[in-house]
Amino acid sequence: MLNNNYKERCILRETKRKKLLDFLRDEIWSSVPIIAQILGLSVSATYKTLSSFEKKGIIQCHQDSALNFKVWGITREGLFEAWDTEVEIQKRTPFEPSKFKPIQAHHELNLQQARIFALDNGFTNWRLGKHLSNVDKRPDAIVRDPQGNVVFVELEQVIKSRQRIEKVFSIYLQKIKQGELNYVAYVCPTELFAKRLQKLFNSIKEIPVAGTRVPITDKHRSRFQVTDLSQWPKSRSQT
Repeated sequence: MLNNNYKERCILRETKRKKLLDFLRDEIWSSVPIIAQILGLSVSATYKTLSSFEKKGIIQCHQDSALNFKVWGITREGLFEAWDTEVEIQKRTPFEPSKFKPIQAHHELNLQQARIFALDNGFTNWRLGKHLSNVDKRPDAIVRDPQGNVVFVELEQVIKSRQRIEKVFSIYLQKIKQGELNYVAYVCPTELFAKRLQKLFNSIKEIPVAGTRVPITDKHRSRFQVTDLSQWPKSRSQT
């Protein structure tokens, strides 16, 4: 009986290790509340698990003076162990506390939360924009929804100028026309921000294309979904 319990604990520990490394090999770092969701543990149990993995050298803890919480990042050793032997290793950089930017922390954590919500609701193949190359407009993430649509995800926390939004609309609508994606999901931190952004989107009547101004309709604007993080992802099907 004791032997079986030991084997079960080993299997459980390895499952948690794999879940954590699979997540951090893309995200590079995260917070305890986010990691707790990934591992399916309480916050206190997550701290204990992270401490044990830190001792193994696969992650490290960092307390930034500008933040009121700790973050945990993957080490070079962790990245080495993060890829199964039959999976092609992708280029990643280990967490470096000296290069950590607290000003971007809440954006990154909200994007990680959006990822968790999406995958929990049947979305698949989440890819971070920062790992993409050779793209003229890099979204925060790309994911496939339950209907098979390719979705570009933008975690919008700072309002952009109208001119910039028109330019982004132009780039994405051309990509939609070319079949690269089906729609763009703008995920906002609050419901009020989302409502204001939707109102701004609705006011866009034309966009720049090849040096001219081209009118757009509600059909074009419908390709840009706006929601707040607590409501993401909406049940939606695009054609």
